Amino acid sequence: MIWMLLIHTALPRAIVALSNGDEAAHFLINDEQREHTAFLHVAIDELLKKADIKPGDIKVVGVSSGPGSYSGIRVGLSAAKGLCYALKIPLVTFNTLEALAVSFYQKFPKEEGIICPMIDARRMEVFTAVYNKNLSPLLIPTALELKTSTTDLFSVYNIDAFFGSGSQKFSGFFTTNPKIFERQVDISPQSLVTITNQKYKAKEFEDVSAADAMYLKAVYFAGK
Repeated sequence: MIWMLLIHTALPRAIVALSNGDEAAHFLINDEQREHTAFLHVAIDELLKKADIKPGDIKVVGVSSGPGSYSGIRVGLSAAKGLCYALKIPLVTFNTLEALAVSFYQKFPKEEGIICPMIDARRMEVFTAVYNKNLSPLLIPTALELKTSTTDLFSVYNIDAFFGSGSQKFSGFFTTNPKIFERQVDISPQSLVTITNQKYKAKEFEDVSAADAMYLKAVYFAGK
């Protein structure tokens, strides 16, 4: 068993979690995006106290590298890199669309179909990708402008569910099957544990000095 610290501040809902195995042992959530910076370090301290461990007991840090809010991504990634430098431990990064996909399959474990998470990127734009049950990306993470012709892009994938903060924008164009937009999913603490644990076991570590964000757009400030 190892202690893992998980950080996700790329979206309006921030999560900080600790795991000492395959489950999220402790976690805290903040829904006030403008407070993510203040929330993050206080949450880490509180979780360490709850777990009765010291920073040196952490063996890996996992962090969402985007896409999402430019400022939110920087907050989480900077904190994660700083901890990894100081503690001399590995850094794992994961994208928010993959975390949404993992959260979907965890919430609907009997689902075997192809899914499309969408994150609101303001105006008529979304960050999106397409995944199968094995989390293989059929469409890699991309920034996409939604319009009538967008339905042609997704029609080739035979998608079973669109979800996430950007999916309702697309529902206005994709009217033939409204139920495909009904399932609601947020990124869960457990999804962060699952992804980080898998990458840790596979030794898929980032170069701490070179690790960078997945912005997909030049600048995106959520909620502004």
